[in-house]
Amino acid sequence: MPMIPVSEPLLGERESEYVAECIKTGWISSAGRFIREFEEKWAAYCGMKYGIAVSNGTTA
Repeated sequence: MPMIPVSEPLLGERESEYVAECIKTGWISSAGRFIREFEEKWAAYCGMKYGIAVSNGTTA
């Protein structure tokens, strides 16, 4: 049976560009363009007014 890596990152070209942008701009935190965009899109997807991104299920 082939092993399925659970901690190995799988980044496509677009994801790699986004990571590079975060590093270049210094936005490696819980704020910034990508977090705000994710929260807005997630809230819209869920039919809610607000969405808040957290780092893991414990902080949720």
